[in-house]
Amino acid sequence: MMNILLFDSNEFRTNEYLDFFENHNLVLSSDKIVAISEVSKHKFDLAILCINNFSELGLLKYINENHPSIEVILSLSEHLNEVLSILIGGDFHHLKLPITLNRLKKIIKTKMEVVK
Repeated sequence: MMNILLFDSNEFRTNEYLDFFENHNLVLSSDKIVAISEVSKHKFDLAILCINNFSELGLLKYINENHPSIEVILSLSEHLNEVLSILIGGDFHHLKLPITLNRLKKIIKTKMEVVK
């Protein structure tokens, strides 16, 4: 069982993943400030960040600077893919939006095998 943060400011997308994550401790957040607060209070194994605008990149920066042990799966909106080169220094998986459940399952399964 993993502790996972799922951040997406487009709340409607998060509901489709709830069944998949039912065997994990999942914290959903659609607000950057709330997500930062959750990361500061709890130990997460994985953060799935669906970044839709530049201001949300602050969450990634916070995690990288203050909690580098958290593995990050990063999904950027199309207009933010240009900034990917800025982020290359971090250790994360990059998926273009919309993120597919099958792709996410493969990444989570791989991560779970490493955690065991």
